Amino acid sequence: MTGSATRHGRPLVWHLAAFGAALTVPVFVFVAILMWWVAASEQARYENEAADRALEIAAAVDRELAGLAAAARALATDPALDAGRLDVFASRAMAAVGAAEADVIVTTRDGTRLLDTRLPRGALPAPPDPEYAWDHLSPGGAIVSDLIHPEAGPPALGADGPAPVAVFAVNARALIERRTPVLVSIALPTTALLSDRGISPPLVAALFDRRGTVLARTRDEEAFVGDRAPRTLLDRTADGAGTFRGLTRDGEPTLFGYARTRLGQWIVLAMVPESVARASLQTLIATLAVLGLGLAALSGVLATLFGRRAAASIRRVRRMARLVGEGETPDPVATSVREANEVGEALAQAARDLRDRTAALARSEGRLREMLDNLITLVAVLEPDGTVVEINRAPLRAVGRARREVIGTKLWDALPWRAEAPVREALRRLVAQAARGEASRIDIDAPRGDGSRIVLDLQVAPLHDADGTVSRLVVSALDVTERERASASLRESEERLRLAVEAGRLGSWDVALDTGRCLVSERTAEIFGVEPKALALQADWLQFVLPEDRVPIQEALAAAIAGDAPYRTTFRVVRPSGEIRFVASSAVIKRDAHGRAEHVIGVHLDVTEERRAEEELQRAVDLLRVIGETAPDPIWVRDAKGRFAFVNPALARLLGADPAELVGQTAPALPPPPGEPDTAGHPDASRDLPGIAGFEADMEVIGTGEGRAVEEAATPPQAHRLTYLVSKTPMRDERGRVSGLVCVASDITERKRAEERQSLMVRELHHRVKNSLATVQAIANATARTATDISAFREAFNARIVSLARTHTLLTENAWGVIPLRDLLVAELAPYETGPTGPEATPRVRMEGPDVALPSDVALSIGMAAHELATNAVKYGALSVPSGTLAVDWSVETGNGRRALRLSWVERGGPTVTPPSRQGFGTRLLRHMLGGQLSSDVEMRFDPEGLTFRLAVPLVERARDGGGNGGGDGRAAAE
Repeated sequence: MTGSATRHGRPLVWHLAAFGAALTVPVFVFVAILMWWVAASEQARYENEAADRALEIAAAVDRELAGLAAAARALATDPALDAGRLDVFASRAMAAVGAAEADVIVTTRDGTRLLDTRLPRGALPAPPDPEYAWDHLSPGGAIVSDLIHPEAGPPALGADGPAPVAVFAVNARALIERRTPVLVSIALPTTALLSDRGISPPLVAALFDRRGTVLARTRDEEAFVGDRAPRTLLDRTADGAGTFRGLTRDGEPTLFGYARTRLGQWIVLAMVPESVARASLQTLIATLAVLGLGLAALSGVLATLFGRRAAASIRRVRRMARLVGEGETPDPVATSVREANEVGEALAQAARDLRDRTAALARSEGRLREMLDNLITLVAVLEPDGTVVEINRAPLRAVGRARREVIGTKLWDALPWRAEAPVREALRRLVAQAARGEASRIDIDAPRGDGSRIVLDLQVAPLHDADGTVSRLVVSALDVTERERASASLRESEERLRLAVEAGRLGSWDVALDTGRCLVSERTAEIFGVEPKALALQADWLQFVLPEDRVPIQEALAAAIAGDAPYRTTFRVVRPSGEIRFVASSAVIKRDAHGRAEHVIGVHLDVTEERRAEEELQRAVDLLRVIGETAPDPIWVRDAKGRFAFVNPALARLLGADPAELVGQTAPALPPPPGEPDTAGHPDASRDLPGIAGFEADMEVIGTGEGRAVEEAATPPQAHRLTYLVSKTPMRDERGRVSGLVCVASDITERKRAEERQSLMVRELHHRVKNSLATVQAIANATARTATDISAFREAFNARIVSLARTHTLLTENAWGVIPLRDLLVAELAPYETGPTGPEATPRVRMEGPDVALPSDVALSIGMAAHELATNAVKYGALSVPSGTLAVDWSVETGNGRRALRLSWVERGGPTVTPPSRQGFGTRLLRHMLGGQLSSDVEMRFDPEGLTFRLAVPLVERARDGGGNGGGDGRAAAE
């Protein structure tokens, strides 16, 4: 086989050449991938550069347009333009624009040109496109036009100047003398849009307006400006920014990067000819290809050169390996290949290790033989027919036999068990099974040499050859005498457990379900008052059970056998003497491997004394029931396990349950949720109290045996929470043990609420005084800032304090709860309702709206606002003249799931109104207090025909039965 492998192998030089080729192929693959990646990267770079340049140009144009738009809006608000001083406005406009080529134009709605900073007065055509009509320009806004062709306007430098150029304009609306609308336009040549942008060949940039008309171009601008872009270009650039490839108008393949300006939505194109990108890419690919071929050639030459040297070294190592195979220990070889030297050293070391291991193996075999000989466990090797081939010495020494006497004999004749026929037959059977390839084991009780007995766990296992034939048998025998002794000890422990059960006065029983035979303990027979043999069958002990208790026993047993529930029941037995005993019984079901029930094994416990104690408790409960049925206070009784033994109707009503449903249960309904308001609308002080008749609290008293009085809370169905003082007294039996608990509760809700209301009134009074002083201080400070002298301060301050007092009076009359809005307005405006006026007898002051209630803080703010509005109307507004009228309307509206109070104050018929030159106290009150503190929307219009004031206040629903102090959250409440 070795010669065949040598003939079919290949020389090392061939493998090294293949290795060099294997290194070269990945190089070529890498170069190919690199060229592909470079090509893709170059294309992506040019695409990114085109897109980035388009975005940069668009951003620069946006900055230019934003500056012009800001300038146009600023010019539209220039005071000189508003005053009609166009000459002054023209000089300011040119100074503001700054660009020498810029033109500022002012045009009326009918197209009359009022101002042109480059031309004499004359007419300028209207904007060239309907989309820039006046309706699209809101006051204060600005809009950028598309391209304005030279023929659309006058020459940029006058009638005698150069030929007209294409321009664009930024327009803004303005008013002259506050009544004549005009259009302020800043016009610039389109050539200014792309100049000084750092755009150099081969990059070409172009700018298109919304309609696709060329505004500017960095190359051949005269030939392209004013041309319309094809529809395909507009479609490709519709998404805002990106790149695409296409042909120019000259048919040259080009990479296009595009973007849109934010102002004007103009299109910016950055164009790079594809020939520029391909030229650099082809140069780079050629360089990589030459480099790859050179590396491949160099790899092949070096592989051949070094392969020959390595082959010579391998041949020397091969000769050394042959010597090792012949059992010699050669010295390491020295070659020019380090790996070959290492292999030679490894071979030399392997030869030395082999020699050492051979010696160590011989020593190990000796130690193993010695260990097995001293191992007390029997270990033997047999022929398949049972003949002993090898056996350790220690077991032989224990029985007084020598190895030479045993080797060659049969296993069943080798040891002292040869005189016992059952043991010999068992050993023959084990050997026969192992010879057939089946491992087997058995416990045998055999004699020792000294005549004592030993229990062996003996196993015989087969050993197979490579072809699966059983060639040897291995015997191992373990002394398990102690294990057997432990089993006997376990059986004794089970007997002691049985005795302990009997000592605990528990009677055991075992019923075989297939035969009905019953095995009972002495204690069980004692409980029934008979001998054990009288209960030999299940039917026997059932005859001692009262007839009415037999059916529950049969049902509980059937449920346990079916696996539906454990077997637990209590029944009564009648002893032969006529005495009746109560028996508690529980059991488990023993099942076979298939899950079928075989036996019922259980215990009986005589619970007669416990039942009599319960009956005594029941008699006490019955006595309490007579008292508790008519008592108005809650009364309940628990047994020693915490179960309700009695619940009177008063407690059942609190818990929302029937008394019969609670008896036998441990826990009542859940305690009331914390934080529920009481009948006074204040937070309930009992929210931290435990619920009435709580199981844990009652069991704590039963556990300690000490009575106590505690406060507990309850919330009856459809009612408010109540607080009770509960007296809990443990009951004791004749031995002094706690047998139950009696609880009596007294309603102390009103007393607790009176204490809470007194505390709340003190806190509320403190809060009201602080708020009132803060309000007076704020009115004084604000009045002082706006008063011109001390007399004006006194008059204004007194009037505002009177208004505040009037509102406080309404709040006091309404217990500082809520105030009707109508009452608040009537209190302020009633002095000015002097009767009908005018030809139609219209009331001078009209108030109309639904009933709306306001919390105290909102009422104070709106009351002061109404006072300020009324004072202003009497001094300067509609109520200052006999013909003036005032209309106050309010309504409640719903929108987006929210409700709001909307109030309007409209004055008509008074003196002509002009906006105030400064903000007084009233204006600040209306705008800041109402708008900020109440989160309201406030609108004031000083129309010439009269003041209009509108207010929108968010509404928050309040419970009709809650009452409260009006603290609120600063918003109105609808009634």
